[in-house]
Amino acid sequence: MTKNTGVRYPDDFKTMIVDRNKLGETRNEFSSEYGLIRATIRSWIKYYKLIQSKN
Repeated sequence: MTKNTGVRYPDDFKTMIVDRNKLGETRNEFSSEYGLIRATIRSWIKYYKLIQSKN
C-alpha cells in the first residue's frame, strides 16, 4: 500500500486559478504554466462554482 503523496495547494492559489479561468485562460495554459493536472483544475472550478451558487 502506498501513501498519498499529492501536493496540497493553498486556497488562495486555487481561487486565483479559478478567477483566471473565468477571465478566459484555459486549463491547458495552467497545466503548462504550473504543471497542474487538468482534472485537478476542473475539480477546483466545479467546487468553487458550487460554493458560489450556494451563496
